[in-house]
Amino acid sequence: MILRSCLLIIFISFNSIILSNFLFADEPMSAIDWLEKKINDPPVFFTYPSEIDKINDIEIEKMVLPNISKNSIGIYPSIKIGIKSDLWKNSNEIEISTILEKIKISDLYYLNRLLKRILLIESDPPIIVDDKKFSGILFLRQRILKLIQMGALDDAEALIFDANPTFDPNLIDLWSDISFLTHRFERFCNAVLKGYHNSLDPTHKIICLARSGDWNAAALSLATYSSINEIDSDHEKLLINYLDHEADLEIINKHICDEDKPIIIYLCNFSNINMQTPNYGVKFLYNNLGRGKSIRSRILASEELVKSGAINPSILFSTYKIKQPSTSGGVWARTKLIQELDRIIQYDFNNYQYLSNHLKIMIDEFLKNKLLTAFAISYGEKLKLSVSEYSLLNDLILIINVLSGEYRDLLEENIIVDPKLKNLISVLNKRDIRLIERNLKDNRTTIINNDNTELQNVILKASNGIYPEKVIFMHDTKNDYSNQDGLVLLNAIFKISNSSNYDITDIQTGLASLVKLGLINDFKAISNELLIMEYFKKI
Repeated sequence: MILRSCLLIIFISFNSIILSNFLFADEPMSAIDWLEKKINDPPVFFTYPSEIDKINDIEIEKMVLPNISKNSIGIYPSIKIGIKSDLWKNSNEIEISTILEKIKISDLYYLNRLLKRILLIESDPPIIVDDKKFSGILFLRQRILKLIQMGALDDAEALIFDANPTFDPNLIDLWSDISFLTHRFERFCNAVLKGYHNSLDPTHKIICLARSGDWNAAALSLATYSSINEIDSDHEKLLINYLDHEADLEIINKHICDEDKPIIIYLCNFSNINMQTPNYGVKFLYNNLGRGKSIRSRILASEELVKSGAINPSILFSTYKIKQPSTSGGVWARTKLIQELDRIIQYDFNNYQYLSNHLKIMIDEFLKNKLLTAFAISYGEKLKLSVSEYSLLNDLILIINVLSGEYRDLLEENIIVDPKLKNLISVLNKRDIRLIERNLKDNRTTIINNDNTELQNVILKASNGIYPEKVIFMHDTKNDYSNQDGLVLLNAIFKISNSSNYDITDIQTGLASLVKLGLINDFKAISNELLIMEYFKKI
């Protein structure tokens, strides 16, 4: 009887264990459960040794000075782009930050490049608005944000380092974004682990601990924050996958990776959730430029970053030449066209008809993908060597060099065949004469030609610094812009870049402002680009 009772107890216990395992087999792993299994068998992390740690071990005495503005910080002086250093002196940091925030990335290459230069200049600071969030640093923050938005992460990083973000809590969020977008963590993580920025999300500390090689501390931190509900379940799973690639926990709510947050996208990559969708801005393409990426990825990233003004076109056109395309269409069509053009330039430059036909196809392809200006900058000078008696080819070369800005020497040597192109060149000549006359203080009335397009007449008016009859500089704003050159400049860019379908009034306002500010080369480049874009639409 006793034996039978013992066997019955053993049988019940055994079945209870099996049933328990069956019922809870699919229960999601928590950070604590995972830690219990992994604490004695941590994964191996490879980290790069940092020289910065040696520097940061030195004790630095921190002293806070009141009412000091960091808005003046820049990479190079304003005089390099022909602007006075007191550009912002009569404007306050809120109003110039507001208009800068509203400026969109344009389809016009030269406008984006002008914007980037302005974001990087060192100048006298605007008026500080006391008792406001980010007072004394608001304009610097907005400049860095705009550079990040453009994908100009190297420039954004250089600007933020000049502001010494290690001890500035007003910059730590931007520094975090840049670090996770570039994957350059050493200085950022050193500041986090030194405890300079305790207000950050616990996720930052966990990642930085792991990258430093202290896996146990990272794992324990994750378990601790998880136990007190400082990290939600999906973030917790992303972090577990980051710390242990073999965990491979399923992220049920994959919409978490739709968040426009660099740290989340960084973690999603480790969970093999593809987040490179068209919904993401160019700032997430930076790491696709690296040699470890496929040629296709590198080209696509380079194209978008060139269009935004973030990188030089030479990077893109060098990338086109790395590899022979294995297929056709899309990015490979442009690759093949560039490689064939290089072959023609080197070996078959005198075959004018073939070169002409090839350029027609190239212009169509690069215009369609908003890369024609970048192409012109890269190949304008090279194509000048093929100017000959073949007039149709000469027209194409002239168009390309109008975009590059190096066309004056071509006008004396060639007869223009296309009447629309002939009219365009006539407008450019009149424009340039008016710019000279304006410098001589000759304020004669601009004569409008009825044969010109509306855009052409607007550019001629703007060359004399003439605004439309009724000008509203900013929507919902009635400010006096006198003696506020910086505000006028930002408004000029805003008007041109934000105009829907290139609104004529906005374009005239923006271009006339550039002339009044003395930014003649920028005015010429942007108006050239506008005229060529219009020319192809009219053909």
